[in-house]
Amino acid sequence: MKRRKIKKETTFGDEVLHGLTDFFQSVERGEPITLRTIRLNLQPSEYGPRDVKRTREMLRVSQAIFAQLMAVSTKTIQSWEQADRPVPGPARRLMDEMNSNPHYWMGLIRNAVKEQLAHA
Repeated sequence: MKRRKIKKETTFGDEVLHGLTDFFQSVERGEPITLRTIRLNLQPSEYGPRDVKRTREMLRVSQAIFAQLMAVSTKTIQSWEQADRPVPGPARRLMDEMNSNPHYWMGLIRNAVKEQLAHA
C-alpha cells in the first residue's frame, strides 16, 4: 500500500522564513544585495530653512564655516536658510549625520581650527 503525502498548507510565516533563508544564503555566497533582494527606507530627512539654520547653530558655526563643512558656497547656505533653493538629497543626508552625532562634527571643526591656528 502506497502512502500518500499530505501537502501542508504554506503559511505567511513559512513564506517569510523561506525568504529570509534564501536571502542569508545569497549573502553567504557573496551575491550582491539589490533592490530585488531587499528594500530599505533610506530617504534623508526633509530640511526647510529653519532646519538648516538650527543644524548650523547647533554646531555653533557661521554660515561661512558651515558652507566649508558642507562643501558648498556660503551663498548656497544662505539660499537654503532663506528658502530660495531646496536642500538637495546628499546635503540632507549629511545634515542627518550632523544631527545624529553633533559631538563628532563639533570635534572635527575644533580640530580643524586648532590645526589652522598651529600653522598661523
